[in-house]
Amino acid sequence: GGATPAIEDLAGERYDSYGQAGQTYTYTVALEESRPLLWLNGWCGADEDTLATDLQSIDLQFTLAGQAVDIDRLGVIQGSSDSSACRVYYALLKEWPAGEHHLQVDVTFRQPVNDGAQTYPAGTHTYQYTVYVSP
Repeated sequence: GGATPAIEDLAGERYDSYGQAGQTYTYTVALEESRPLLWLNGWCGADEDTLATDLQSIDLQFTLAGQAVDIDRLGVIQGSSDSSACRVYYALLKEWPAGEHHLQVDVTFRQPVNDGAQTYPAGTHTYQYTVYVSP
């Protein structure tokens, strides 16, 4: 029933913006039992050209339990509307053993990036996720 939630959707933490390079955003999720969750990150630009240009300056590194995940192993959703073009990388994580799980995404802007609305400074944004599963 229903769509699979993103990890952020079940976390208690909320952030109004992600404009500061060098910041770490933490998300904590407690599950009563294992359930499928989407782990995702991506980028949107004003249009396809902006997106393509921006992506050349952005490095995404997904890390699961301390191990780097090859981005080629992740799913990709890319699409555009009248107001934006986006590419999102994702993994569907289904079997969560009981205990504590650590995931991280580092998004590095190698140079300032403009999505068509604002400019984001060079630097790394770190997204840290802790998922607790009850025994």
